[in-house]
Amino acid sequence: MLTIEPVESRNSAVIQEIIADPEMAVTCDIPSAPPPDAASGWIARMKSLEEKGAGRTFVIVADGSVVGACGLYRIDREHGIAEMGFFVGKRYWRRGYASSAGRTLLARAFTGTGLRSVQASCLAWNAGAKATLKKLGFQPAHEEPPPPGSKFPPEERHQYWKLDREQWVMLEQTAKIPK
Repeated sequence: MLTIEPVESRNSAVIQEIIADPEMAVTCDIPSAPPPDAASGWIARMKSLEEKGAGRTFVIVADGSVVGACGLYRIDREHGIAEMGFFVGKRYWRRGYASSAGRTLLARAFTGTGLRSVQASCLAWNAGAKATLKKLGFQPAHEEPPPPGSKFPPEERHQYWKLDREQWVMLEQTAKIPK
């Protein structure tokens, strides 16, 4: 059984353990050697975004254990867009947790918030993230260098993806998104 639950400060120890894995750091903008309080600081920033209406972050819980996190960020209600992000601890990779959590998150995004489009990005070589985004119905939009402030060098390519509500509804109705 997999659920997503609002991230709380009590989740900081397990999130810290996940992000401290060096193999996690090569897949995303998590610092290569996060300080011992990185998860606490991250959770505080996510809660601040939520208070401003610009984000909503959840932990991914499988069989009672936190296995990762997912959320909507840079929520722009005026234009009906947001960015989706997710990470799952290495020992939980390839079990469908990100896909399952992503389906739940997208259902909330498109049915409960009035969003018209959700975007996502990943490193161009990250086959696992790309497979998850494809499973969720996202379509590749473009590639470009990392965003400003990224730890990755300019020659590292980021792939940007997009999913519109109409596409998501059609996929859900035709059951093309695996359950």
